[in-house]
Amino acid sequence: MKLFLHRTFLVVFFCLICSNMAQAQLANFTLSLTKTDETCTGNGTINFTVTNTTPGANMVFAVYLLPNTTTPVTTTQALLVDGLAAGNYRVIATQTLDGQTNAQQQDIVIHPLVVPLTYYLSGNSVCNVGTITVGVNQGTAVGYEIISGPVIVPEQTSHVFTNLLPGEYVVRVHDACGDAVVQTFTLVNPPHTFALDQLKPAQCQLVDCNTITLAHTLTAVLGTISYPVTIQYTVHPPSGPAIVLSQTVPAGNFQEQEFTMALPFYHNQSYTIDAVITDHCGYVTTSIGNPVNERLTASMNSNPTICPRNFSIEACQFVPPVTLNFVSAPPGFNPSLFSAAYPGPYATVPIVYQSNDVNELPQGSYTVALTDACSRSAQASFTVTEPVEPGYSMLPQTCGFGQISMPGQNGTPVAQVVITAAPAAFTQTLPYNASAHVNNGSFMMEQLPSGSYTFSVTSICGQTYQYNITIPPSGSQPVLISYLRGCADGQTSVRIGVQNSRVTQVIFNAAPTDFPYALPYDASALIFAEDGRFYMNGLPQGTYNLFVKDECGQRTITIQMPGYATVNNTVDVDANCGSFNVYVNYASNEPNAPHSYWLQKYDPATGLWMHPITGVATTADAEPEPQTALLLINQVMTLNIASIGTFRVVKLHKTYGNGQDDLVPCVIPIKEFVFTGGPQILDANLLPCATNPGQVAIVAQGIAPLSYYITTKDGQPFYVDNGTSNVFTGLTPGIYNFQVRDVCQNIVNRLFDFGSIPPPSIVQSILCDGQNGQLAVHGFDFLNFQWWNAANPGVILSTTSSLSFAPFSAALHAGTYVVRIYSTQSGFCTDQTVSYTIPPAGTAPFAGNDTTSDLCGIATTVDLFEHLDGAFHPGGIWEELTGSGMMVGHSWLPMNIPYGTYRFRYTVTGLCGASDSAEVTFHFNPVPDTPVAGANVPVCAAHTIALTASTVLGATYQWTGPNGFTSVEQNPTIANASAANAGVYSVVARLGNCESEAATVTVDVNPSPQFTVVAACVGNAFQASVVPVPGSFDVGAATYEWTGPESFTASENPIVITGAAQGTYTVTVTVDGCPTMQDVVVENTQCAIPAGVSPNHDGNNDTFDLTGFGVLQFKIYSRYGRMVFEQEDYSNQWYGQDFNGNRLPDATYYYYIRLKTGEERTGWVYVIR
Repeated sequence: MKLFLHRTFLVVFFCLICSNMAQAQLANFTLSLTKTDETCTGNGTINFTVTNTTPGANMVFAVYLLPNTTTPVTTTQALLVDGLAAGNYRVIATQTLDGQTNAQQQDIVIHPLVVPLTYYLSGNSVCNVGTITVGVNQGTAVGYEIISGPVIVPEQTSHVFTNLLPGEYVVRVHDACGDAVVQTFTLVNPPHTFALDQLKPAQCQLVDCNTITLAHTLTAVLGTISYPVTIQYTVHPPSGPAIVLSQTVPAGNFQEQEFTMALPFYHNQSYTIDAVITDHCGYVTTSIGNPVNERLTASMNSNPTICPRNFSIEACQFVPPVTLNFVSAPPGFNPSLFSAAYPGPYATVPIVYQSNDVNELPQGSYTVALTDACSRSAQASFTVTEPVEPGYSMLPQTCGFGQISMPGQNGTPVAQVVITAAPAAFTQTLPYNASAHVNNGSFMMEQLPSGSYTFSVTSICGQTYQYNITIPPSGSQPVLISYLRGCADGQTSVRIGVQNSRVTQVIFNAAPTDFPYALPYDASALIFAEDGRFYMNGLPQGTYNLFVKDECGQRTITIQMPGYATVNNTVDVDANCGSFNVYVNYASNEPNAPHSYWLQKYDPATGLWMHPITGVATTADAEPEPQTALLLINQVMTLNIASIGTFRVVKLHKTYGNGQDDLVPCVIPIKEFVFTGGPQILDANLLPCATNPGQVAIVAQGIAPLSYYITTKDGQPFYVDNGTSNVFTGLTPGIYNFQVRDVCQNIVNRLFDFGSIPPPSIVQSILCDGQNGQLAVHGFDFLNFQWWNAANPGVILSTTSSLSFAPFSAALHAGTYVVRIYSTQSGFCTDQTVSYTIPPAGTAPFAGNDTTSDLCGIATTVDLFEHLDGAFHPGGIWEELTGSGMMVGHSWLPMNIPYGTYRFRYTVTGLCGASDSAEVTFHFNPVPDTPVAGANVPVCAAHTIALTASTVLGATYQWTGPNGFTSVEQNPTIANASAANAGVYSVVARLGNCESEAATVTVDVNPSPQFTVVAACVGNAFQASVVPVPGSFDVGAATYEWTGPESFTASENPIVITGAAQGTYTVTVTVDGCPTMQDVVVENTQCAIPAGVSPNHDGNNDTFDLTGFGVLQFKIYSRYGRMVFEQEDYSNQWYGQDFNGNRLPDATYYYYIRLKTGEERTGWVYVIR
């Protein structure tokens, strides 16, 4: 037996070795992926690229939609997969040859970039010819058509439809993905009402003796004026046949336009003119029997605001020029002294006569006769007097005070006012010059104490007048009361003031029984200090007795607060394809009160109401205005509102505030409704059945009839056409895509996980003592219901989908109630019970605590109850506060939805509206792409390690590595690296708390070369060389870069620089990519001292040249040891001379040299000439 086992082991071991050897025959290929994101439904693609494959091998690609790694979406040998929805995918490429396989895998994300097409329609119609214009909000529209209406328009590329008749149209717009969205739009001719006033003279001057210019104005009360406009005038003269004239006005104002026409004139005779106006649309407006009786008139007037005596003569219904003849005038009046052109002719009027520096216009009566070019005459009379007195007016003000102003009506302006007498209460010293209160000829003083005053007043003409004026003492002033309706029916608001005084106290002595305060009630705190009036709202209608005190007195008054009531309060919503119309019919017992009506849309994200088209939100309880709401006209249909969501219609009116003069807005909701613009799948209910399992009822709404379909199961095609039935049978566990279509051919889809679809649930409504309440389940016409109390199951309380309590009593009705839901119809065998417990009075509902969780790339059903924190009461209602549309019951399926934050609210409702709620928040993030890790390898010791991670959009990063290294930077650095920093570094990308797979990079830290630089003479050559520290590096494996004075460069080691410039030489030594740089200072590059001097001026050895040696001291001795020459800082000055410059004999001499480096040299040099 042992031998058998031993042999079996050898065989298996041998097979494994052979298998591994065979496996090694397949090349280790690489797989890379590219993708196109989903821009239309299901148009994502993945391209595969493989390299280094084994010739002849077969390649198969399996594509998985994560997190499912067991069943591929598709398996293919092609290098492209298309028709993919957004999601996280894994591709496994398998290479096969002769029974041998190997595989590579890569993950890739197809992002959801689908932009649904939304648009709005606008239009106008003029003269029964209209246009409809499509405005795109988002998406890409490529085709436009009218599929229903008075005019059918095939698909076109223009977004404007023209030449349309009034009526209801169904518009379909196609986008670039082949989807189409339908909307209904009603094109109407705007209502029109025109008003035409009577003809009147347009000017005083006639066209000619028999023609007058008359004018009248056409006003568009409703609608607009369409041009050109044709006007027909029929003149009925005093005698003879009618005369018909007409004119055409090509353009003008669309709301109000004055028309003028030259028409026959019959001087001083009565006749009539009919006017008929027809605009471009054919709308006719008439004005019949306009009376005309005009004649030449003359008039004389004076200008009281100037001091010289004056009058002017004017004329109307005349033809210039005119002549004058003074029929009568005061003695001494000579017209020519005031008008050199007298008696005319005068080409224009008025004709002015005025005193001047030489001649004074006499006082008295004047009569003038005016004759025009038609020989028609008219007379006018006028009396010239002294300038009019200024005059005054007195107005009582608050208690015991008054206001005096000058001039009076038509009085001469004043220049100076002096008060010469005044009552004792007047505080100024008399006489008091009050001219500071004069402004542009007008004088006014307020709050003057009551009593008698004397004013000395000088007019602008220099005349002085005395006025005795008395301001009477005040008595009880009248109470001024006004009412505005309150914010609720049966309520009002009031404003109470006292004329010429300020209210100081208001006490309610008697009031209706529903007055909310104990009597007597002092409401003086509601007096507005700035205007001294009392303001209060929310008062019940009825009779009140009030004590009102002001600065001047007090009184008790009885007032009747009016009651306001709503007579009619209906809002009709007419649903169309993609739009709706709203008709408001509201009336109250105050038909002339200023009310307005507004449409708003609810924003669930902020909890605020906003404009249904623009989305501009208002603040809570703020007054709606055109920026935040759509204005509706009462009893007028508002058409073509293209918006979806939850809407409300509110009525706005103003009421008096409490203790303030600003009116307070009353925003009263009239109706709330939901419009989805198309069908909407609200819910799904499981209808369990023993003999026919898998029954699911889809709860949907939309414009009937609705059609129901299934299109996929678990992501694979699975088509079921259920017709108009919303109940599907025979379904097995899986994730289904249910589809609903409405009559407008709008389509909506929703995924449901069959395993998480809940049975019907019970909801409660208005369980308040003394009010009618109920329990209810969603009803279908094929279902039957039986309700009972669990404590008494033998008594059936209801056989409908609801159980009513009329009225509800917590003491009587607390307990557990059960509803049996069953069907007796063929094909529906469901039979189930659902229960609901009504808690005893005083039981507070509790929904648990808020939680926040992270979900990373999952696509499986989430049980929301599992994410509540703490204890909670069952039987509550879940609602999604965000818009995934993937919640059913207490289950949420995060499949094919954008990543982001999703919020859900669980609400438990207790008795009489008491409720508690908890929110569950998910941060749903993708598993981030694995970043690509990199580093600036190799890294040299003491240098900086620069780590890099490729960018993952929106992600944060976490690095770990040797020597305890961590960092949250995307591209961290490590300064002054050493061997301790060498090793493997790892980085992950994070989106929220979702973490990618780790990427790694290996970092080697190489030591920098260590050396010294030696610069010295080697023989007669000066060289610099790099000498490694023992064990540091191999000189043959290093590279060298030398630099030095005068642009010196070299790349070998050592370098010979004999005779080169002295200075600093730098060498950089690089080993394994790690450089080290050192400097060496070279003060002399010469090594060979000349043997002799031959000063014969041939350019060779003319001097003892030690240039470059850096000689500090130089001495020459004869062969007998006597110094014959010496010099400090020597270079080449000696050519065989002594101290005095005399020639030394040819001979051999001894030299002593001390260099700046401290080195000393000696030797022999010969001199030969």
